[in-house]
Amino acid sequence: MCPNNCVFCFIDQMPKGLRPSLYMKDEDFRLSFLFGNFITATNLSRKDLERIGRLNLSPLYISVHATDEDVRKAMLGNPRARAIMPILAKLARLGISLHTQIVLCPGINDGDVLRKTIEDLSGLFPAVQSIAIVPVGLTKCRDGLPHLTPVSPDYASKMIEEIAPQQEEIARRLGKNVLFLSDEFYLLAGKRLPEALEYGEFEQIENGVGLVAKFRDEFDEAATALLGTRPSSSGRGGLSATLITGELAAPIIGRAIEHLNRSLGLELSILIVGNEFFGSQVTVAGLLTGRDIKRAVIDANLGRNQAIWVPEVALEDGPESGRDDERRFLDGTSLSQLSSALDLPVIATPSSGAEFARFLSDRI
Repeated sequence: MCPNNCVFCFIDQMPKGLRPSLYMKDEDFRLSFLFGNFITATNLSRKDLERIGRLNLSPLYISVHATDEDVRKAMLGNPRARAIMPILAKLARLGISLHTQIVLCPGINDGDVLRKTIEDLSGLFPAVQSIAIVPVGLTKCRDGLPHLTPVSPDYASKMIEEIAPQQEEIARRLGKNVLFLSDEFYLLAGKRLPEALEYGEFEQIENGVGLVAKFRDEFDEAATALLGTRPSSSGRGGLSATLITGELAAPIIGRAIEHLNRSLGLELSILIVGNEFFGSQVTVAGLLTGRDIKRAVIDANLGRNQAIWVPEVALEDGPESGRDDERRFLDGTSLSQLSSALDLPVIATPSSGAEFARFLSDRI
């Protein structure tokens, strides 16, 4: 069980009445090794550290947030949290590779605190292989929780400018890119994201670091191959569907769809769905719910033969039944329920650029 009471914990900001598994908090280092779950390491005992070293459970994913211990304890809501740097140094001596994250809360762990955190963590290279800065996620369900300031577009833009010199200095000193901002900063600020090659092995792609760049590169490569085998003069075209997306990814998805429509004579469109379930500050596609998609589709008054393509990333990994149409959104709505409610076919689309291009190829 998690011993912390983090001021930004997303689970504490979720509406009541969802499936029980969504409210589970864990601090299990085994899940960090197996699945890339982030842990704070606040409950690691000496025996735990010895076991990690003996079994070579590497890499581990550690939520640091701040190396200033007063700030970190306040953010974790845990005055008894052990100092993080000695734990990381011990793991480094044991030969464990570490991927670290900083959930950035404006006015709390930015400024001098952030600079010190980055300096401390980069000083543990090569054990610390990556440092990811991600913006705090805030829902509308924060009654009784501490006040936190959201990351605004202006703040995101300033953070990009502030971090860039540190990124360059660390990359020059260590010989590789280690410090990253999540994609959300660039999308919020309306700035071009780094190229895919700058993300190395995409060690923190599940944390939203390099996801857009990887999608863009994979999609461009796969789409080029698709267009080469299906020129517009001989392609069947006529495929009509509406792609559901969140506000943040809409520009990226929109440009890709426009290119395909022009080249293959398709009739694909995007429908941007606002998040009423979690609140307007939540703009990522992975947190869209079935009820919000239903509302947006009905309001859009789409044609009766229109297929609805929803982002697979918004669905649970897989249903116990094994049926794809029983996969559920966070609010418990399944694909089959959404399809029945809309009286339209609803299909999950992959988030990988290459897989999306293959998905498309099978349908034209």
